Amino acid sequence: MGHDWCGFYHDGETAEDVLLGDKQAVWRLVPLEDNLFLVQSAARDEGKWECLGFSQQGAATNPSRVDFGNPDPDGGEDTYCGGYNLDGHEDPVQGMIANKQAVWILKRLGKEGEQNEMTKFLPGSGDQVAKENGAETTRRVTAMKAEVAAKEEADVYKRQLGEAKDEGAQRRLRVRGIEKHA
Repeated sequence: MGHDWCGFYHDGETAEDVLLGDKQAVWRLVPLEDNLFLVQSAARDEGKWECLGFSQQGAATNPSRVDFGNPDPDGGEDTYCGGYNLDGHEDPVQGMIANKQAVWILKRLGKEGEQNEMTKFLPGSGDQVAKENGAETTRRVTAMKAEVAAKEEADVYKRQLGEAKDEGAQRRLRVRGIEKHA
């Protein structure tokens, strides 16, 4: 039989604190929809959670830790392993689901509604908080795109206004020149 808390211990600290602080044997489940989850590890000790998935566009035969390289557009914690704007989806949850490389299906053990040691931490129909965070990220990205588009339109208008003023000044000079010669 194995040791409690995977044998992690340090004098003066609880084994649980040592295990959770070390992160080598710690996994985080991020609910996406229904029974679809991301399984994440922060074992590299860079403070970043990476998804357990199949690299090489999903063609790898064994799972590894993957990151899709797209940071949270809001600069917040990267909950979706760089999966922002993945496969053209503004919603990172939908992008991860469509991409499939790091999405895991977790099935409940035991009878529906029954809680036991294996099922007490699994939500029955996904985590509403994760869905709301994904929707909020989508709203922020859409608002940022609208701001950029509005700024671009304002810049075009300013440039056109400046060009019109220049053309108007040139016309006035031509009219004055004609008046002088008349």
